[in-house]
Amino acid sequence: MGRRLAGNPGEKPWYKAWIWLLILVGTLALSSSCSPTLTAGLFGKQVIEPSDQGFGSQARLQQALEHLKRGEYNTAQKILNEVVKQDTRPRVAQEAGFYLGIIMLYEMDDLAGMEACRAYFGDYVRKYHTGPYGGNAAKILQFVEKQIRLALRARVQAREIRTLRYQIQKLEEIQEETERKRQPIETE
Repeated sequence: MGRRLAGNPGEKPWYKAWIWLLILVGTLALSSSCSPTLTAGLFGKQVIEPSDQGFGSQARLQQALEHLKRGEYNTAQKILNEVVKQDTRPRVAQEAGFYLGIIMLYEMDDLAGMEACRAYFGDYVRKYHTGPYGGNAAKILQFVEKQIRLALRARVQAREIRTLRYQIQKLEEIQEETERKRQPIETE
C-alpha cells in the first residue's frame, strides 16, 4: 500500500504528502512567531499581544473600543484622544476620531451637546469624507441635525405651552374676580 506502482506513474509515495504538510506547518509556525499577533486555535480570532515597547496604536484602539462596549466612556475617550494625538497613520487616526464622535453621540443630553456633536461630525466629514468612516459620519451628522431640529421645535412648543398656561391662569383669575363681583350684585 504506500509503494509506487510501476503501472501508475502519476501516483506519489505516501511520505511526500507528509513532507509537504510538515513544511506547511513549519512555515506557519515560523510566520506566526515573527508577527505580533497570535492565533487562538486553528481558525480562531487573532489576539494582539503587547510588545515590550508597550501597546501599539491599533492595540490601544481595540482597548478603547472594549471600554466603549462596557460603557466606560471617560476611559475610552482618554485612550482615543491619545491615539489621535500619537498615531501618524491616517486610517488609525480616522477610526479613533470617529469613535470619539460616537462617545459624543452617546453623551448628548441637551441641545448644547447635540450642537457640539454636530460640529464635531461636520468637521470629521469635511476632513475625512473619502475615508472608511466618512459615509457613516455623514449619516450620523444628518441624524444629529434632525435631532437638533426636533429639539428646537420642542423648545418652541414648550414655550408656547408655558404661554398658554399663563393665559389660562389669568383667564381663571379674571373669571373668579368676575364671579366675586357678580355675587354681591345678585344678592341686592
